[in-house]
Amino acid sequence: MSMSSSPKKHHYLPQTIQRNFLADGEKLLWYYDREKDKYEQRTPKGIAKVRHLYSYDGVSLDQRYVLEKAFSVLEGKAAPIFLKLQKTEAINQEEHNIISEFVGMQYFRTPIKLDAITGVIDKGVEYFIENMHDKIVDMSDDDFQIFINQYGEQSGKEVSAITKENLMSYLMSGNIKLSNAKNFQLNTLVDAGTNLGIKLSARRWVILHTKPSHEFITSDVGLHLTVDGDATRNTGFGPGSPGMAIIFPFAKDAALMITSMPSANIAHVNFDNELVSVVNAGLARVSGQLYSSNKVLLEKLVKAGNLAKTIFKPIFDEEQMRLFAQKHFFEVSNR
Repeated sequence: MSMSSSPKKHHYLPQTIQRNFLADGEKLLWYYDREKDKYEQRTPKGIAKVRHLYSYDGVSLDQRYVLEKAFSVLEGKAAPIFLKLQKTEAINQEEHNIISEFVGMQYFRTPIKLDAITGVIDKGVEYFIENMHDKIVDMSDDDFQIFINQYGEQSGKEVSAITKENLMSYLMSGNIKLSNAKNFQLNTLVDAGTNLGIKLSARRWVILHTKPSHEFITSDVGLHLTVDGDATRNTGFGPGSPGMAIIFPFAKDAALMITSMPSANIAHVNFDNELVSVVNAGLARVSGQLYSSNKVLLEKLVKAGNLAKTIFKPIFDEEQMRLFAQKHFFEVSNR
């Protein structure tokens, strides 16, 4: 990934990971797009990228690309550690933490997850407005005047013309928006990825090794979740929830499985050929684009999963999203 002062093309599946899926001596990956039902070969540079995906808005040039550059540094640190894991070499605690952070960020940094973050933000804004409206309805006239005067003092704005009725009308008008939703989205990505990475560092890791005849694929999502315990609606179904494990193929012959077990050790296992197919099928189901050195493998996955002419659109649990948004914005609004 470019470390120039103005990197505009941002890869959400790092090229350092993509290259681990190339056949020996090859420079092209097979690329499959579900929506177009199209196969073609591309270099890692031309796959899984969006212009200005991580660019901040309304900031100085040296701050605009700070997140993209931070991801590039993290990817550079992680690449040799993944090679160690691929070779079954031991890693130290610092290296363990770097991979935890890498996977935590990878879960949230894709366009589809950024859209989900935006959905949570929108729900949170809705809750904040409804909550504020209800508080104002319950205020006496004297309490409202104290409230609005305090707002005027803190903001430096003229508030003498604001009445209880026109403020409630404005709150419910639908005109209230975050002043910079893109920056809020990116900051939420960093917070969520950091918190997930901390959780993942304290869990049991299993490195799944496969034979050359049965290789892993990768995709525009890069990783997926699987149940490895008793996941319920109460505990949630996210990557940090009890009973949920992350499977992250990081090379064509190796995948990292971060289980929900609270143990920070690492095990290496030789993975059964049939289970490799299960991992690949699971990743294919939650991805819009698939990447591999092996076109025949992609064709088999597409046919088996009936993926042609479709696009993956996740079904988010609206109730879980609403509760998360309420908790998040309630905490923010009361600081």
